[in-house]
Formats: sequence, C-alpha cells, structure tokens
Amino acid sequence: MAANGVTLRLEGHTLAGTGIGTSLGSGISMGPALYVGVRDVRVEGPGTVRDFRYGIVTEHLERGLIRGITVARNEQGLALNRRFAGDGLPTTDIQVLDNLVRDNWYHGITLNGGAHFVIRGNRLAGNGAGPANGVALFLYDATGILVAGNTIVENHQGGITILRGQLGNTVAENTVLRNGTPDLEDDNCRGNTWLRNRYGTAWWAACPPAR
Repeated sequence: MAANGVTLRLEGHTLAGTGIGTSLGSGISMGPALYVGVRDVRVEGPGTVRDFRYGIVTEHLERGLIRGITVARNEQGLALNRRFAGDGLPTTDIQVLDNLVRDNWYHGITLNGGAHFVIRGNRLAGNGAGPANGVALFLYDATGILVAGNTIVENHQGGITILRGQLGNTVAENTVLRNGTPDLEDDNCRGNTWLRNRYGTAWWAACPPAR
C-alpha cells in the first residue's frame, strides 16, 4: 500500500504465495521504498497471509493497525522496518493486536526500526524452525515498545529477545513458555521493564530476572 488513510479488510480471505524458498515479495506491504512513507494504514482480519517471503512488511509507516490476521508459513512473519530508502525514519505508532503468528521459518515478529508500538493479545507459536535468527518476537532496533498480554509458546528458538542498545521498552503479563532457550532474553542490564511475565527460562545481561 502506497497511499495514506487506507483500510484493508480481508473479510475471511487468504492471500497465498508459493511457499518458503520459492515465493518472492510480501503478502501485504505498507510503504515500500517510498521517500515520504505512508500514514494511517489499517489491516484487519479475519483473514490469512501465508507462504510468502514476508507475510506483512512495513517501511516508514506512521500510525497503523494490524489486527486479527493469521500470518503463517512465511519465511518472515511480520517485518516491521524503518525506511531503507530516503530519510531512514522509523516506523512509529503501530498497534499489533490479536494476531496469530505461527510456523514462520525465521522470526515471527521482528522490529527493525520501530518506535511507540503496542503489541498486545497476539499468539506466536511454531516460529523459528530455520537454521538461525528465529526468535518469536525480536526487538532488534526498537524503543518505546509495549509488549503485553501475548501468548508465546513452543517456538523453535527464543521467545522474546531485546537486542543490546534497545531501551525504553516494557514487557508485561505475557505467557512465554516451552520455547527454545531462552523464553526471555534482554541483552541490556538496565533500561527495559519486565513485569509479571510467566516464563520458564531467561537470560539477562548480568541482571536478575523479574517476574
């Protein structure tokens, strides 16, 4: 999508590619390679996006919503990115709500240039069967993210990971169990808030875990 103020309602339909390793591009793309980016874009289910290289991808999207979508069997599930062309500004003020993200080959949800997100009420399962980089929810370049009330279970590699240097994020009241070690990982000793999560294994950079 390359216009402002767009709402896409799948209304139960499926967008299908040709499968892992064969499908190019994205099922749904918001703001790809646009120097000005896009604003106020919504993608609403019910509906399914499957068998693409990227299920849903953003570049420099300001104010958006992704809700009620099944994102399954893609190489990458949701890739929420900053701009790779032009100004390089991050994707900001996005709500990712009540989606099912399952069986994607690498990351389920990755933020590579995101700020001021709410990621709430999603279920992530079975992601990360690929040989590397398969975290269910990966905050790679992210600040001011609220990750709350999600169920992240039985992914092949990590559950939630915050990379070093990514601060100001809050991870609260999630159920993160039976993932590849660890369920929770913060590569920063301080600067992110972890509250009342249910998990089995954790790795903090020289800091004690917080439940």
